[in-house]
Amino acid sequence: MRNARLALVALLVSCAPEPFDSPRATVLSQSALALRAADELVVDLAANGDSLVARETPPLPDSDIDRLLTVRLLSSGGARSWRFEGEEILDARFVSNGAAVLVITRDHRLVRVDQPFARDAAVIEIDRDVLGPLSLDREGRSVVYVRGEMPDYQLVRADVERATTQAIAPSLVPAWCPTLAPDGGEVLVVASPDGTPGLYRVREGRAPEAVSLPAETPLPTGPAAAVIVGRTMHYQSDGAVVSLSLDRFTHSQRSGASLPVLSADRARVLVHDGARLAELAP
Repeated sequence: MRNARLALVALLVSCAPEPFDSPRATVLSQSALALRAADELVVDLAANGDSLVARETPPLPDSDIDRLLTVRLLSSGGARSWRFEGEEILDARFVSNGAAVLVITRDHRLVRVDQPFARDAAVIEIDRDVLGPLSLDREGRSVVYVRGEMPDYQLVRADVERATTQAIAPSLVPAWCPTLAPDGGEVLVVASPDGTPGLYRVREGRAPEAVSLPAETPLPTGPAAAVIVGRTMHYQSDGAVVSLSLDRFTHSQRSGASLPVLSADRARVLVHDGARLAELAP
């Protein structure tokens, strides 16, 4: 499925890379994050300092097998057993301050775990046939993702607490790589309703709006969700992390970087630069 999604996105011309700051002490001194092994990816960081880190089983080349993650939950006291300990899953995200975790299971169910540190915790099913990545608003009230099978990937928004779902922007099919604005007011999503991939803005009560981008602008490809800080969206596009201004729609990019993630305070962007976790320069 990931390859089918990536095949929709044309390989576009890159522009000059933007430099990175070396990791700042305030980022890597967080005790939970410091416990990450060199071969583990940072999936998400909670406001309370907890971290979701993972070893990745990538899909085989030219296959439709899912990318799988084996996720550990780290806190300031060290690695802690949790509901999906040792299991391969598709995605995981903290809800708000880390009191709960959203998970896409290997069989594509979206579930909420309200007591993540309990190995036998019950899960609340929110949806089925779900594909990542997951993108939440700042308060953890809503999450967006896509659902279904290719070529009918549909954009969905779910209420995290109520465990209710609503398909939105039905004209944007197939859709992939949705990003929910921090305030929850809009969704930016890649879609190809006319056969040409493009970026669209989706707001409640309005028709989806195509975003007019310069021809050379790379589009999000995943597998991580894009993140927004201020008026800039940061996302992975094949072998680079792209920073797109949502005011001017100009962009810069860093080749070789991947998997952007928000810092615990939601004010900075961290990226994977080989085995190193680096902070994106402002």
